[in-house]
Amino acid sequence: VARVKSLVYEKYNEELLLNEIACELNLHPVYLCQQFSVYFNCSFGEYIRKIRIEKAVTFMLTKKYYSLTEIAYTCGFADQSHFIRTFKKNIGTTPLAFKRFIAE
Repeated sequence: VARVKSLVYEKYNEELLLNEIACELNLHPVYLCQQFSVYFNCSFGEYIRKIRIEKAVTFMLTKKYYSLTEIAYTCGFADQSHFIRTFKKNIGTTPLAFKRFIAE
């Protein structure tokens, strides 16, 4: 479990595939998928998105001059639209509203 966490945190901004992680851990992808939800209470994809949003919040707090597009790409999102939808789903507000809130 610790190794999975470590790999995801190391590679959060890359295109992560369950098969690649399973191969690095010497596990079958189906087994990893089944066990992942048991230990993390979410799917592999959901977990990666949560980590990316966590990193995006960190960027917003520390690198205030980054645009939303820069933050989205730096954190591994394919486009700004996906970033905004995922951010709103996880945080409850849009990234722009969040940036404005922390700027106050």
